[in-house]
Amino acid sequence: MIGVFFPACQYLQEQTRDKEAIIARVQDRYLYYSDIDGLIGENVSESDSTELVNHYIETWVRRNLLLLKAEEVLPETDVDIEGKLEDYRESLVIFVLEQELTKRKLDTLVEETEIKSYYEQHKESFRLKDNLLKAKFVIVGKNAPKQDSIKWWLKKNKKEALQTYCEENANNYSLENKWYLFSNFTQRIPIKTSDPATFLRKNSFFQKEENFSQYYVKIDDHRIKGDIAPMEYKKEDIAKIIVNKRRIELIKKIKDEVYDEAINSESFEIY
Repeated sequence: MIGVFFPACQYLQEQTRDKEAIIARVQDRYLYYSDIDGLIGENVSESDSTELVNHYIETWVRRNLLLLKAEEVLPETDVDIEGKLEDYRESLVIFVLEQELTKRKLDTLVEETEIKSYYEQHKESFRLKDNLLKAKFVIVGKNAPKQDSIKWWLKKNKKEALQTYCEENANNYSLENKWYLFSNFTQRIPIKTSDPATFLRKNSFFQKEENFSQYYVKIDDHRIKGDIAPMEYKKEDIAKIIVNKRRIELIKKIKDEVYDEAINSESFEIY
């Protein structure tokens, strides 16, 4: 099955010989000198060149042995993949074309009014599958200074004072009013409760000491599982939906334009 091939060192010594001379054979498949011409770059030692060429030859042999085994074992319909490869190539070319044309022509700017309109029309699709809270938090070491002030600053929304304090003393903090999934938030803040909905309804402030840290949380708003998510929380998702909808419409328009142009220029015929 495998033909005898020249050692790489012999190839290196006889590079001037016939480029169509055979180096290796696997049944009716051949590896020629021309196939490895240019494989070795400049400034490569003889030992490295030998190893590189031998590795290439062995890899070629092993690959072709597997291909022959595939022809032997697999049904003909599975082995004959040229058509599938051509279909894939054509699909890939069309995809790249669509990406390039949409990159040039797609309007990705989404106005606030569009987001609001989409949200109002599709509210029911934004039902929450988890509890949601809008909160600020500060995490400091157990012995951090001025901890009595943290609670007051959070409750009174003294962002400037908090920012200055946190930059000097906090282990972690977020002073922006951000929406969080409750299940994600509790991975960062050690809130232990078997009834998140009741916890959110009853608490606007949370404080806890754990693992040598003090946690301070100001909860400004919340939504319970099953409620409609606030537009602010879904804003980015809605913008992506709108842009993707534009992309689909633009691709259809491009395809129709190509077809119409071909009709007008009589570029194709159907018999």
